[in-house]
Amino acid sequence: DSNSDAYDIARPLLGPHGNADGQVPIAIVGMSCCFPGDANSLESFWDLLQQGRSTSQTIPLDRWDKDAIAHAHHGANDSTRRRMEYGSFVSGLDLFEPEFFGISPMEAAEMHPQQRLLLQYSYLAFADAGYTMSSLRGSKCGVYVGMTSQPVESDGEARKLSVYSTSGINTATAAGRISFCFDLNGPTHVPRLPAPTRRRCSHRSPAKPASSPPAATPRPP
Repeated sequence: DSNSDAYDIARPLLGPHGNADGQVPIAIVGMSCCFPGDANSLESFWDLLQQGRSTSQTIPLDRWDKDAIAHAHHGANDSTRRRMEYGSFVSGLDLFEPEFFGISPMEAAEMHPQQRLLLQYSYLAFADAGYTMSSLRGSKCGVYVGMTSQPVESDGEARKLSVYSTSGINTATAAGRISFCFDLNGPTHVPRLPAPTRRRCSHRSPAKPASSPPAATPRPP
């Protein structure tokens, strides 16, 4: 089955640490999330699920002009028009503070929103686990990111290329940014696969760290 196939792929990495069922114990010590419906924390995401709220909304004006698109496709059927007018959107894309991560505003302007969100919520996940940036610095912490490439739509104007244009949209850069910004010295990997990458990332992770992780600091009250 698919589970045994995944274990066969990961077998060379597991060594003696996997049990007879091919399972390796792991611990989830920190999490963060960003979902539509302003679910930008674990608590708000849980509330969203409990209340069963829909995150669908009319297209925000800061995303694109839905009326202009609808006018350009005035002959479309009702189903197509609804897809042009409604969607689910994450918020806070404009709240990224590049200087906090040692990134210049010029480079940040060329970064895909996925890369900006990934840095922000990696920091929050570390904080949720009780780690500080100083305690992580220089550790053999690995970064495994499951993501797909998504183009950033423009307003029709030709964009000028800069030295940051390629790294800003390349998915392979995403995990490397985390390693660089937090000074992590473990493996860095973004699978280039059409299939879901979360399981592949889990099985690409070493079963045992090369050295002991940094001690977590107590979480503030």
